[in-house]
Amino acid sequence: ILLALSVAAQNVMRTRSSENIYRVIANEIVGLGFQAGIFRLTEDGNYLSVPFLTFSSKVLGRLEKMVGVSASDYQIPLQAGSLYDRVIRGNQTVFLEDISVGVLDALPDIGGSMTAKILKLLKLKSAIYAPLVVSGEMEGMLFITGNRLVPDNIPAVTVFANQIATALENDLLIDEISRRELKFR
Repeated sequence: ILLALSVAAQNVMRTRSSENIYRVIANEIVGLGFQAGIFRLTEDGNYLSVPFLTFSSKVLGRLEKMVGVSASDYQIPLQAGSLYDRVIRGNQTVFLEDISVGVLDALPDIGGSMTAKILKLLKLKSAIYAPLVVSGEMEGMLFITGNRLVPDNIPAVTVFANQIATALENDLLIDEISRRELKFR
């Protein structure tokens, strides 16, 4: 996985704009047989928005119907001690062999039977969650899931997340340079 994510990271680093970065991530991660998502920290720092997931629109539609809210409108609460709190506030990469904890933390109002249905629909088993730090500030996290993930993959996913964060930072810097150029014209 290290070599494959290294190649994926090179492709991400050549990309500009967050939308294109997400598209490249999707192509690379799905091509490796995994699924992924980017969760972005909201301005108030209390939630994570879900701007990007690699799951098919058919699967996302079924999921949204099950939980009663669209992924693009949903915000994951950052509750003290939750998986998402450990990644965001603890700034640590976390491996979950049983992703049901992640689903329950993301959707705290659903029960265990609904969690089992979601896991079956998404075919989720294990996952790695890695922080995205952009310009020294916590921006959100990368989520990668797949049946072949093991704890030994944590360093590779962490490096990949760091390279995604660098690409997002480069995008911000290019936008800033463009704004300044327009100001001086």
